[in-house]
Amino acid sequence: LNKRTNVISHHLITHNIDLLVVTETWLNSDSGDGDLLNVCPAGYSAAHSPRLTKRGGGLALFHSDSIRAEVVATRFFCNSFEHMVVLLRLNSICIRLVIVYRPPSQSTKCSEGQFLSDFSDFLQLIFVSGGKLLIVGDFNIHTDVGANPTAIKFQSILHLSGLSQHVHGPTHLDGHTLDLVISRKADNVVTDCSVSYLICDHFAVHTFVKAHRTPRPRKKITYRELHNINEENFLSDM
Repeated sequence: LNKRTNVISHHLITHNIDLLVVTETWLNSDSGDGDLLNVCPAGYSAAHSPRLTKRGGGLALFHSDSIRAEVVATRFFCNSFEHMVVLLRLNSICIRLVIVYRPPSQSTKCSEGQFLSDFSDFLQLIFVSGGKLLIVGDFNIHTDVGANPTAIKFQSILHLSGLSQHVHGPTHLDGHTLDLVISRKADNVVTDCSVSYLICDHFAVHTFVKAHRTPRPRKKITYRELHNINEENFLSDM
């Protein structure tokens, strides 16, 4: 994350983004909060969940100050994936945002079957919570490959759980769809989802949700009327 400070700030401001999720932040619990502040442009706040066991991993959320965001503890622990749950309040809409990062199996020593089992259990826990559900993150599953056994089982879990996956097209340099946006069909919360430009080895994924955007705080700027300035008085003030 520290190496892409300017990229993230530019992306937030240029696209007028209300929420930005980042996986693999590599932030730690000691200096992570300060590192996030260095990335946040004016008008934004951030929260993160570092990996505690070893280097790497980590999740973060950048959000507009006009959005109320509260990190929620889940009491769910597993080794096959990292997660962070944030309760978002956008006017009258409440969205439970779940951020997921599933490292490759070889780095966690957890099989793909173990991840599928853990994720299925995790969904059962999340489903009993309130709010519209939105799950985003890097799942490291080739969901674009129809014959991939793990992808087939994963899609089956989503279908049986009443969930829809909205990302189509490659999200990684290798040409596969790894980064996903998932919502509950009954919530009807996602209105559009598209793959944008390359940021690192992954492409940004832009998603529009059905919620009334809270107006950003207005700034009052005062300035001198140039045509009324007395040049001598102005120079003496400097």
